[in-house]
Amino acid sequence: MTRRHVVADLWVRDAGVLRYQEPLRSVLRQAITGAGATILGERFHQFRPVGFSGCYLLAESHVSVHSFVEEGLLSLDVFTCGDVDVMAIIEACRAFLSPCEERVCDVPRG
Repeated sequence: MTRRHVVADLWVRDAGVLRYQEPLRSVLRQAITGAGATILGERFHQFRPVGFSGCYLLAESHVSVHSFVEEGLLSLDVFTCGDVDVMAIIEACRAFLSPCEERVCDVPRG
């Protein structure tokens, strides 16, 4: 079985995009289904005044996201098994955020 676990930190110049869960929540949902994964559930929490955390439970594992507005940072954790295009999910976030800096790591699993 193919397992892929990618963690990514994406820094942005304009942290305004990290303040509220929408529209990134919708971008992620479309990217996840477009990558071939099946969403079983999702849970997001909007912090006050700003920032959010969220998780998509997948039939293939999970995708979690955390925004750190004060640092201009979005952290992603994408863990799947099977034929899911993990990098398509990361690429969708890149396209939406236009990060000025990033760190993307494959974590060996299994």
